[in-house]
Amino acid sequence: MSVTQPETNAAQAPRPSVLSLAIKEKAALYAAYMPFLKNGGMFVPTNKPYKIGDE
Repeated sequence: MSVTQPETNAAQAPRPSVLSLAIKEKAALYAAYMPFLKNGGMFVPTNKPYKIGDE
């Protein structure tokens, strides 16, 4: 009898993550907002690389 192993090369969807950003001043909020992106966006400083459109 043989045991079937799960396919390890199958594409897995990236796991979503949550970014946290504490903004204490209204000026910092306006500085982080990116209105030129479709539906707007926020700049969140992080050490992990992200591409536009990543969630």
